[in-house]
Amino acid sequence: MITVSPSSLRVYIYILKKGSRNGVGVREVMRDMGFSSPSSAVYHLEKLRRLGLVEKDMVGRYYIKIRFHDYPLNAFVFLKGHIIPKHGLYAVVLSVFIFNYIVLFLNQLSWSEFLALIPAILACIILYYEMIIERKALNCMMKSNSYSKA
Repeated sequence: MITVSPSSLRVYIYILKKGSRNGVGVREVMRDMGFSSPSSAVYHLEKLRRLGLVEKDMVGRYYIKIRFHDYPLNAFVFLKGHIIPKHGLYAVVLSVFIFNYIVLFLNQLSWSEFLALIPAILACIILYYEMIIERKALNCMMKSNSYSKA
């Protein structure tokens, strides 16, 4: 079982958001994460390295080695420094399709076709709801005492 503290998890997510090309240095993590000393940043970076989640190069920069594919992190996409819930992406795409269908076929839309859209609209609402739940779960996990992965 792997146990990651909330601070270590925040450091891991910070490295994910920074991207894998340049990696991150100790002082950069200290500054951006608000740690009081470089030793605090080193502690969390080395903990992540011992767990096999990050690796350290010869210069002392840390890079993501393994993506943490466990809930709730697997429910998010990391794009250029942004954490985007996957269900949010699905909801937006489905919303655009529904909106376009209604706009394109507004004059020809019969009651039966409108009723056929109701399951799609309900699915869209459920996806937005799931997006909110996942975001709350990530926030709670980062504030809790620890996070375990079996």
